[in-house]
Amino acid sequence: MTANTANDNKSTVVSDDRESSPWLIPLLLGALLTWRWMLPVESAILGGTLSISQLSLVLPLACAAWFVKQRRVSLIWGQQDTILWVIVIGHWCSLLWLLKAGGDLRAAFNLCWEWTAIGCTYFSIRQSLRSKESKGDLLRLVIVVGIGMAGIGLWQHFVAYRFVLADYRSMQQSYDELSQKASSGMLFRLEQEEFRQLELDFQEMNVPTTGASREMFERRLADNRQPVGRWALTNSLGGLLAIITVLLVGAVITNSGSRLMVISLLAMVIYCLYETHSRTAQAATGLGVLMLIVEKFGSDAKIRQFRLELLGGMGLLGILLVIYGFKNFDQISYDSHFALRSLQFRLQYWVGSVQALGESPFFGTGPGNFRQGYLHHKLVASSEQIADPHNAILDVWANGGFIALLGLLLLGSLFLKRYLQSEKMSPPVDQPVVFQGWLSSPWFLGAEIALLGLFLTQLLTTGVADWELVALLFAVPVLDVILQSLSLKLPSQIIRISLLVLGIHLLGAGGMEMPGIVLLGLALLATSINPSERCCLPSSSRLLMTGASSVGLVALMWITTTGPVRASAEEMAEAASVWMLDGDAASSRKSFLRAAAADRYSADPWRSLGELEYSIWKATPENTVPFERAQEAWSKAAERDPHSSRDANRRASAYWSAYQLSENSEMAEKAVRWYQLADQKMPHDERIVSSLALAADAAHLPEISRKSAKEAIEVDEISRKNGHWEKMLSDKLRSQMEAISAK
Repeated sequence: MTANTANDNKSTVVSDDRESSPWLIPLLLGALLTWRWMLPVESAILGGTLSISQLSLVLPLACAAWFVKQRRVSLIWGQQDTILWVIVIGHWCSLLWLLKAGGDLRAAFNLCWEWTAIGCTYFSIRQSLRSKESKGDLLRLVIVVGIGMAGIGLWQHFVAYRFVLADYRSMQQSYDELSQKASSGMLFRLEQEEFRQLELDFQEMNVPTTGASREMFERRLADNRQPVGRWALTNSLGGLLAIITVLLVGAVITNSGSRLMVISLLAMVIYCLYETHSRTAQAATGLGVLMLIVEKFGSDAKIRQFRLELLGGMGLLGILLVIYGFKNFDQISYDSHFALRSLQFRLQYWVGSVQALGESPFFGTGPGNFRQGYLHHKLVASSEQIADPHNAILDVWANGGFIALLGLLLLGSLFLKRYLQSEKMSPPVDQPVVFQGWLSSPWFLGAEIALLGLFLTQLLTTGVADWELVALLFAVPVLDVILQSLSLKLPSQIIRISLLVLGIHLLGAGGMEMPGIVLLGLALLATSINPSERCCLPSSSRLLMTGASSVGLVALMWITTTGPVRASAEEMAEAASVWMLDGDAASSRKSFLRAAAADRYSADPWRSLGELEYSIWKATPENTVPFERAQEAWSKAAERDPHSSRDANRRASAYWSAYQLSENSEMAEKAVRWYQLADQKMPHDERIVSSLALAADAAHLPEISRKSAKEAIEVDEISRKNGHWEKMLSDKLRSQMEAISAK
């Protein structure tokens, strides 16, 4: 063995030419990463990717077994590996604080285990990238997935959304007709089953069926043509496409061979990026291309100065934009340019986020609990009830506290230091990331297995064929062959710039707490480190500890999270099916109670049970037992999510419905009490304050009713000024507020 010094990271490494790259580990990584990227990256907090995380915890065990087999293979570990685990530990510390302070523990456990899986996955990626060829395989997989996502996005933009709109209108028309019959008691048995099935379908898709929420949903659905790929938000897809754009532009300017095919793929990606309307992604892409030009054509002697000046200029520009936004905060209106309005929205989000963090600066709001804390401090003029701060720094701070924030800042500083100190972008023949054939790559074999497995699983469980997965199943090897035929080579500096572009995008968009986005960035980080950092030969005791830790984490995650979440979800699905299709309230109630017992941290089973009992009471209002059961169930839900206004608002609306049926002033008074609690947890919400005004007026509480009505009118005026049509009061409700405020 010989010691040498790495050019771009200045760390001491140990190299051994006899080292070979593992095969099983990249196969598993290719499958798990592709599987994760094929699911909505935004669903992690809700438990949508727990199965992937559960399997990811096995990866260190596989690495330990490979080390034992190879004997003389050195461990790859560097500063960024240690710092990443600081971020992971920060999230767990925040969870421990949340256990005492109170909050949504189910979301907290979900997110903490996702970050633990991120740490295990990155550790395994690092052990797998032991050659330029293996790095090229992973980088090529990222590019191919990105191009495939762009293709799906364009299909959605030009074709799919029209079919979705037509299908929705047909379903909604049937629902409206059956709902009208149900209200008059004229539904036949078969129609009742069809009506319940439609209700179940809409519930699963989170589609509102009445009121302003339905109007907003239908308007957005009719106007929407923005692609999202396999994900749920355009900003998420925009971040991926920004990376792919920079990588492909880099391939064009650094490779002298045939460029026509690369340019064609680049044009498709750029057009899809444009249609996402993600301003942060588009701006970051433009800056990335500018940096590529500086790297390619800048003077060798001044390249480091150019980088520093360019980054400094971008930072100064960002600061000036923020200052301009705050200075003209109230002047930006609905008629202003959309870019200015987008800046105003983000400033509103950031102000509310900082105020929420002020309650606990060291621990943040708790993992997965940002939304509840933010809504308590949301500015009146802010339109959206966001789930993340739309800023990477605030996002990590909120979910992982100061420890995780410190880790993020250290990781960013280390990356910037290496970027600024590295040499000018080398010609491809010097330090390339080489693209090889896909048939010999376990990364791509794993990706194909994941795509086929996802397709078959969905087909067998739902009976629906996901043709997007079929298209990707064939497109992945085709795109890989195309890249192979072009013999593309990318210097590490281009990869660093693409990672910098992702970071810039995440400073103005959500995603830093989405494991799919984080792993996308970490994959780029791992491929940009050249040569790999090898710290030592792992001892038998270290390998034993790694394997035992992996097994322990797998067991602990199953006990605390995956097992309870899965069991609860199965019981809830059974409960919903029994009630919607068979109308068996007793069996449905038992299933909801079993779901609640299976996952003691989740509020969802209790909320669903409350809705079941409430619907029973609505059918027979003279029987008050189901009503009391509903109130008790919502109370149990509030215990598990104490900072959310949702359950207090639901209890209030139920009491208000009871008052409308009985005109019992006691019901109106109880509605006032719960609406006041909901208003405390989420102030300035137009629906809550207007409902509070109506309930207080009915309960003969003039001071509360007038104050709430005036506040509702003030909020409505702000919504009308800023063009937030989804928040505007209806003409009838506005007239009622004006009448109450004038009393």
